[in-house]
Amino acid sequence: MPYKLSIIGYILLVMMNITIFPSSANEALSYEDAFEDLVKTLSSNPEEVLTKANKLLAKHGTTYSTYQVLNIYRLKLHSYLYTNNYPAAFTLIDEVKNIVKNQSTPISQWKLNYMQAVVYLQLEQGNKAIEYLLKAYKFIKPHAQYTEERETTENALGYVFIQLGFYKEAIPYLTSSLAFNKESNNPSALSRSYNNLGEAYFGLKDYDKSAKFHQKSLAIRIENKLIFYSSYSYHNLGLIYKVQSEFVKAKESLLKAIEIRKDNKFIQGVLASQLELAKLYNETGKVHAANELLLAIIPTATTENKHTTLSKAYELQAELYQKREQFELAFHALKNYQETLEKIQLNINDAELAIYVTKLSTVTKDLNILSLNKANEINELKIKSIAQRSNLVNTFSLIIVTVLSIFLWLLHRKRKKIQKINHSLSVSLDDLKITQKKLIESEKMSALTVLVSGVAHKINTPLGIGITAISHIEHSIIKFNELLENNQVKKSSFANFVQELKKANSLALDNMNNVAELVNHFKLLTTQLGDDKKGKFNALQLLSQESEISLSNISDDKPSITVHGDEIFLVSYPAALKKVISQLINNSIDHAFDEQKTPTIDISVRVDDAKEYVKIIYKDNGKGISKDMVTKIFDPFYTSRMGGHNVGLGLSVVYNLITQLMQGNIVCDVSKDNTTSFKITLPINLPDN
Repeated sequence: MPYKLSIIGYILLVMMNITIFPSSANEALSYEDAFEDLVKTLSSNPEEVLTKANKLLAKHGTTYSTYQVLNIYRLKLHSYLYTNNYPAAFTLIDEVKNIVKNQSTPISQWKLNYMQAVVYLQLEQGNKAIEYLLKAYKFIKPHAQYTEERETTENALGYVFIQLGFYKEAIPYLTSSLAFNKESNNPSALSRSYNNLGEAYFGLKDYDKSAKFHQKSLAIRIENKLIFYSSYSYHNLGLIYKVQSEFVKAKESLLKAIEIRKDNKFIQGVLASQLELAKLYNETGKVHAANELLLAIIPTATTENKHTTLSKAYELQAELYQKREQFELAFHALKNYQETLEKIQLNINDAELAIYVTKLSTVTKDLNILSLNKANEINELKIKSIAQRSNLVNTFSLIIVTVLSIFLWLLHRKRKKIQKINHSLSVSLDDLKITQKKLIESEKMSALTVLVSGVAHKINTPLGIGITAISHIEHSIIKFNELLENNQVKKSSFANFVQELKKANSLALDNMNNVAELVNHFKLLTTQLGDDKKGKFNALQLLSQESEISLSNISDDKPSITVHGDEIFLVSYPAALKKVISQLINNSIDHAFDEQKTPTIDISVRVDDAKEYVKIIYKDNGKGISKDMVTKIFDPFYTSRMGGHNVGLGLSVVYNLITQLMQGNIVCDVSKDNTTSFKITLPINLPDN
């Protein structure tokens, strides 16, 4: 079975430039040929690389420079990572530390930290990888002669930041890397810089700029016949076309990426592109095609032990089966998804155990060295007493045994923790089975409940009445036509016919108007008011004026409204804030003051100490809201008084306007005495985006 490294590890391997510093012409040829042979063998047979590298170091290691030796050690490291031999990888890192300890040059320190970053990135510990990449960057940044290493590190930092989701942080490093590669004669590195910048802007959802960078990268790769690397460009362009709803282009790009990666036997890349194509089929309604593709992905990912890809495939498969109402198959897909997640967790745990074991081995070696040093001290002091020497040896042996015992105890605790995690996952799986069974059994009832409590109860009811009224009109017309054809029309029957039409028409018209009114309510769920524009306004003055307008629309039992606080000008959406305060006042009038003879509303405006946000606190002296309702109060269609003009959308509209349009926050707070307040936080200067 061919060995394949993760996409991240593969790209880092490509990014590490291979530089050779020969000491003579003949030696240069020998080293270069041997090194090139190791590189060619790495992807097809990493275990053979280890054998060849060890022989090469044993025969010529003393004649090679430190940099050349570190290059060979780097290939050995990648061989261990290809075969998932993490303990050996960490042991090799310790060997490199010993080499670098005696040759503490900036370039050797850079090599050491860069290699450690590669290991942690392969273990999907991105934060640790960033830590070592920054250390590597620190060693070579001040030195002008290490421009290639600096570019390599900047590009790696940018790429890892992308994998961690820190897209803005990635851009400065990738821009610096691009500037260097534009001046160098290296099409592969230049296309890589454009590609990575494209991925960063894709993460920032700037799809037009992302597409420009990927198209530049693709053009360079095609021009310079970098066919394999063009598959990354086709794959990324496929993702961009998908989010831009250009589904035909997306399909063509992904199929091209799959074709190239199959030709180059890049299994992990093939699976990644096939998975994105399956998602595309799902989004465009081609459920059968998506499922057929998943049935091809799953066995390959299983054989290749690509658990992350496998888990995503099972998750998408479960979604497809649920769409087709094949609940038993969906359940099995979810079960496989859960089991794959368990394997991923176990792999992470095994990797962490490898780190602990390596640390234990290092400590043991240090203790052995300490023991030998003490033995030399004993010889130098010429201690004649055998009993004393025996006691000293026993003491240090006891120390070693004690330290080993502590580490073994820590390992035992770690194993126990893993067992607990496995048990927890097993319990979660059992709970999932029970929940899945209950969901299947209650599927129809749950769907009916959602419809009745939401849109169906509000819209389908008046529509049904309207249809019934129109049907009645049709029936009356048929009956009257029969009387007309039989010459049986009387004045009384004609009057009855007209009266029936008026009643049915009035009933149908009223209910159609109700539907139109409900649709207008539903439109308020959008975060943007059609006629609203961002501008600068006095928040305290606006709230006071809107409160007076709201009171003028109330005929009886008007509440007393007090608006007070800081005079502050906001750059935001005034109409949205008017809608928010108007809705809160209407909500208090509709729900809060049933049992209150002197209803009052208090609205306060305060600016925070940093003068970046304004806090608006709205509270009334009504009957309050129960704590059970607080978690649902901003949900659409949720109301304590279903019926009449209460649609259950008011506070949902308020929440959307504040959090989405005005980029603020709103919290409903219930005190011990059931007094309710709404605490609104808004930015004083709303950004353009």
